[in-house]
Amino acid sequence: MTGKVWVDGDRQRVQSMMFDEVVISLVHRDTDTVYLYTVGEDVALALDYTPELAGSTEVFHALNPAFDGRETISGETALRFSIDGQRDAARITGNIWLSPDGILLRAETESELGGEIVQGLMEVSDIQRGSIDSTLFELPEGMSIERR
Repeated sequence: MTGKVWVDGDRQRVQSMMFDEVVISLVHRDTDTVYLYTVGEDVALALDYTPELAGSTEVFHALNPAFDGRETISGETALRFSIDGQRDAARITGNIWLSPDGILLRAETESELGGEIVQGLMEVSDIQRGSIDSTLFELPEGMSIERR
């Protein structure tokens, strides 16, 4: 899976390519809502915001982070933390790297769920800072909303 992330205050947009489709999630923490839709379709699913849906610091703290040092990831100063904690039914261990302003730059994890081990790797490859068009955080015109 590849994707792009935009963040502006309490709003976040994640655009991912999954199974040859572009999937968008819009996180509006100011209204406690997350919208999910596939580009080309006219219905968005609206969900109540939870920290898990937005990768918030609440999830980070539940993984018992321990500061391990500083490194450079994708040209950015990174704070490296080891993690070891429980999230739902899974035990998660590994390392995560955050920029000083809270951007997740890299994650190397191993999760145990029901006796099965799943390894994960995520790394940001291109960070750009600057102004963001506010319409990126809005649903396309004419989109209907299905609430769950």
